[in-house]
Amino acid sequence: MEAEAGALYWKPWGFRLEDIHTKVHTWHGEEDVNAPFAAHGKVLAEKLPDVVAQFYPGEGHISLIHKYLETILQTLTA
Repeated sequence: MEAEAGALYWKPWGFRLEDIHTKVHTWHGEEDVNAPFAAHGKVLAEKLPDVVAQFYPGEGHISLIHKYLETILQTLTA
């Protein structure tokens, strides 16, 4: 089961991140065990050409949303 779940994360998306030419905002907790920072957050920030990446030390998958939801929503609705 675990291998199947991992495949969902690593299946090709059908496009390259480098080909996205619109501004993308990302928020990532550096202690996220569901989407590890080094494998997900950093990679997205490095490959997206026009990214505003925000990394939060000490935050995980859920704590980031819980603590910074208002900030995230303000960015998304601006």
